[in-house]
Amino acid sequence: MSLFASAIRRSFGHKPYKGHSSQWIQRHTTDPYVQRAQQDMYRSRAAYKLKQMDQQYSIFTKKSVVIDIGCFAGSWSQVAMAKTGAATGKSNALVIGVDLVEMDPLDHHHFVRGDIREVGTLRKIDELLRGRKASIVLSDMAPRMTGSRIDDHIASVDLSKAALRCATNFLQEGGWFVLKVFQGGMLDRFKAELTEHFGKIRTSKPKASRPESVEVYLVCSDFLGPGGAGAVRAGGAVGAATRTKQDLG
Repeated sequence: MSLFASAIRRSFGHKPYKGHSSQWIQRHTTDPYVQRAQQDMYRSRAAYKLKQMDQQYSIFTKKSVVIDIGCFAGSWSQVAMAKTGAATGKSNALVIGVDLVEMDPLDHHHFVRGDIREVGTLRKIDELLRGRKASIVLSDMAPRMTGSRIDDHIASVDLSKAALRCATNFLQEGGWFVLKVFQGGMLDRFKAELTEHFGKIRTSKPKASRPESVEVYLVCSDFLGPGGAGAVRAGGAVGAATRTKQDLG
């Protein structure tokens, strides 16, 4: 099974407690964010992580085009649809969810079942975009936990790199990329890679993220375009050369 296929299941249905200890079940069922999610009709508590990051950074706007990678069970897509207006079905906003795990449908949501590392999946996303570019790419993917902090961190970074490749394929210049990654020794190097593609990289630990969790979120904005920072630097050099020739004239 691929890492993408092993992304954590986050639904209140689909036997959520199978394989968990009694201590985990007790913590989960008494978790205030779990209780709020049930009351607010979100499919998981993860919805509040995205809502809190949006409150801090103002990620969403009306009519945004959003790709939600690893979208099962749908809570981040629910938030995106509400924030962009896509949930009404009367907006130019678009929310596309992608996962290997089949998801219960949401009204006015577009779901692609597939692996983002496969050309066929990218083609399906492109067909749904119909020539548009995404303004926001989200990824709340996580690997199946092995119990080894180092192995889990490496697997998480691998997933994040796959999400980055997808984001750079579809984002418009100036767009946002918000993703989860586990803390560890490779994190700084991965963040350095992100600076080649985005003008701003911020690390976030939303209140809804459990304090003991190794997860953090990287909120990346000001996408530099397909060529990344190298193209920006080259463009600046060309501009400087042009100005020098004009000055000489």
